[in-house]
Amino acid sequence: MRKYCVLLINIFVFFNLAFSQNANDQYFDDGGISTAKNAVNVNLASIIVGDFSIGYERDVTNYFKLEFGVGVLLPYYNTELLPYYLEDGVNNQIINPKSGYSFFVYPKIHMVTEYLKGLSYGLMYRHRNYTLESNDNVRYNDYSFMIAYRFSILKYFVIDSSYGFGIRNTKLSNINVDDEDDISVIFPIQVKFLYIF
Repeated sequence: MRKYCVLLINIFVFFNLAFSQNANDQYFDDGGISTAKNAVNVNLASIIVGDFSIGYERDVTNYFKLEFGVGVLLPYYNTELLPYYLEDGVNNQIINPKSGYSFFVYPKIHMVTEYLKGLSYGLMYRHRNYTLESNDNVRYNDYSFMIAYRFSILKYFVIDSSYGFGIRNTKLSNINVDDEDDISVIFPIQVKFLYIF
């Protein structure tokens, strides 16, 4: 009789644990969000400026993330949201852009391990190469310290807003004139729409 009681208790405990684990999975399963290590994004603020860029972000560790991306420069140019360039500098030379490309690298430290929210700090390098209708080239090399905050809007979608400060090296290449360089202070602003997976 004692053997049967021990056997029944073991069976009861085993089935209880087995079925409660399934019930917990049903209530606590977040669809893989807590284990997500990848994100793709579109920078909405850069579209206003004339740069349609798509980025990819990857978790290297729980706190360190690496983001990089490429973009196509659209056939218009608006100055960034904050006026930061020198009035007589090379920065004023972007008139009637024809085409171009951009790329960026953005290593950052995320202050929490959750992908859906939190504060992060990072150093961003961004390169843009404009070809103007006059066949001149204007190249921007931006080096910025960025502070970002992200929050969830839907299950797999996140808004990441960031601002920063840094320096820009601008180079104008002209067929008739020697290359001109200019250095200015920048205050970049980004608003990114992320999909995490």
